Amino acid sequence: MHIKNKQYVPNLIVITSYPEKGKIHGVETVGIASYTKNTLLSILKAAKKIKKNPHIVVLAEQINTEKENIYTDEGMKVYRIWKRGSILTYFQLTSKVLRFWQTKKILIEFELSMFGHYLNLILFPLFLLLLKIFGKEIIFVSHQVVDDIGLISGHIGIEKNSFKADMINVFISFFYRLTLRCVSKVIVFEDYLKEKLSKFIDKEKIVVIPHGVESFKNVVKKDDARKILGLKDEFIILYFGFIAWYKGTDWIVEKIKNEDIKLIIAGGANPNHKDKKFYMNYVKNVTDQAEKTNGNIITTGFVEEKQIPLYFSACNLVVMPYRTLMSSSGPLSLALSFQKPFLISQPMEGIGRTKDFSEIMDKCKIELKDICFDLSDNSFEKKISRLSEKKEFLKGLSTFSKMLNRKRSFEKIGNQYYQEIFL
Repeated sequence: MHIKNKQYVPNLIVITSYPEKGKIHGVETVGIASYTKNTLLSILKAAKKIKKNPHIVVLAEQINTEKENIYTDEGMKVYRIWKRGSILTYFQLTSKVLRFWQTKKILIEFELSMFGHYLNLILFPLFLLLLKIFGKEIIFVSHQVVDDIGLISGHIGIEKNSFKADMINVFISFFYRLTLRCVSKVIVFEDYLKEKLSKFIDKEKIVVIPHGVESFKNVVKKDDARKILGLKDEFIILYFGFIAWYKGTDWIVEKIKNEDIKLIIAGGANPNHKDKKFYMNYVKNVTDQAEKTNGNIITTGFVEEKQIPLYFSACNLVVMPYRTLMSSSGPLSLALSFQKPFLISQPMEGIGRTKDFSEIMDKCKIELKDICFDLSDNSFEKKISRLSEKKEFLKGLSTFSKMLNRKRSFEKIGNQYYQEIFL
């Protein structure tokens, strides 16, 4: 399918990772892809309400193909034109953007490993500078904010206080300062991340839009979900998402000792890091440790989109044992989708600073200490024991999740994005 650019002038060009046609979640992409599609669909709905019809072009990575692929998905034109790890990526993106010379607004959904190895980021600020020179208005969505590489050292396979880590931190500082000079506006998901990013850019240019909450169809009841998944009537904790050191997957595997509590690790290897030997060794060590528990800890591998509701419906509690908060949590957003109670680790306390989160905590008479556990002591075990025994407190956390769900629905998030981009 060929599109004549002279006849088709998009109002917005989006540079991002993107899921396969007809899907929101997929094995070949990570959370940024599903988030972006949900966001764009919500923007279109917001525009329709005020009788606007923005034309959106998505410039995405190639998936399962060596050739450029162009198609229409949910009313948006998707061009799969660049490859992760290719030195030609920025040339291909620049060439395509300039073909739509009349389009001024560029939305970039960005995470550090989106284009492949971190060395691929060297040319990224130059790419943005070229777009700025050609008169493009860039709205930059920073899915991650990493100001100290030592906080994710175990995730990328380097020593925390090494010379290499110091050099990477110098590069990060230059990268953010150069990148953010070229953009018109920055969007982050948490006030905590805004504070971190304000070291590199005027705080007035940073907008906080909380991570949207996705809506799922055909959600089954807990007992039915457990029957389908072959699970018994027991207290089930869910860890959802790709296996990762910074997400504390290994930590929670070591912590589950109580035979009356089952842990489900619903996720597999991150496709952006499958080419890294140290990472795949980490994944193998986690799954090997889980297998030694004789079924007390279950690892599922990648969870297909249609099965996501089953695992969330089946569990009693969602747990996020992250070692650092460098981005908003997609699994937390999914927990809110299904109005599930959740616990977060102490390094994630920063999410409590985001306005809507703190407001709803006050309404529910919940404090951060009620939903937060320390990674260095036995507070996790104490909280799990309390929640498994006191159903009324678990119900209170569900109410909190339900209220935050309503506040962060993608419908409301779409309205915010529409205003920030088009108004």
